[in-house]
Amino acid sequence: MKSYAELEGYLAHTFRDPALLQRALTHRSYAHEQKQPGIDNEKLEFLGDSVLDLIVTHVLLEKNPSFSEGELSALRSHLVNEQSLATMAKRIDLGTYLLLGKGEEASGGREKTSLLSNAYEAIIGALYSELGFAKTLSLVQRLWHPIFESVTASVLEDYKSLFQEQIQAKFHVHPSYSVLSEEGPPHQKIFEIGVFVGSSLMAKATGRSKREAEQKAAKEALSHLDP
Repeated sequence: MKSYAELEGYLAHTFRDPALLQRALTHRSYAHEQKQPGIDNEKLEFLGDSVLDLIVTHVLLEKNPSFSEGELSALRSHLVNEQSLATMAKRIDLGTYLLLGKGEEASGGREKTSLLSNAYEAIIGALYSELGFAKTLSLVQRLWHPIFESVTASVLEDYKSLFQEQIQAKFHVHPSYSVLSEEGPPHQKIFEIGVFVGSSLMAKATGRSKREAEQKAAKEALSHLDP
């Protein structure tokens, strides 16, 4: 079994209970093969999911007090989705530490986005179990510092993508945009764009280009979207 020393170095925490860390890295396929059903990372993953949501919410509120609830919710979803968490897992080489059954190992489980994101959440759950909220918050803020610093500058430039992420997650459909009206001469047109989910108009906005109006409409729709 690979030593956990390097992983604990990434985390800047040495576990008092090494078995807790091992459990966070144990996929159910391995536990089943070892005839230890239930001794896997699924409960720690469940815990870590909630802890990470709370941490990211706390940080986003602190850094962006003027943002609407919809914007904050969209940013949180963007940060803690499966792909983002798998990327964070790869940054700390988490796949090399996973305990997998033979089938998962053979099918490339160490590179699977779902397994990596789940294991990352389980690690957060394990840290919370041993450190409590305040120290886990501090640790995640350090690990995620570059992301927290860049996310509002890069992601909020594209409200359409944020809104689409939210709608796909909630309703499994794509929003659509339609021109509601055009005013002014050809060289100074003002476009009014509506954003729809199905046949429902979610929001509308005006702009000097269709793209500008679409971005404004998506931003407005986000502000009214339930988290």
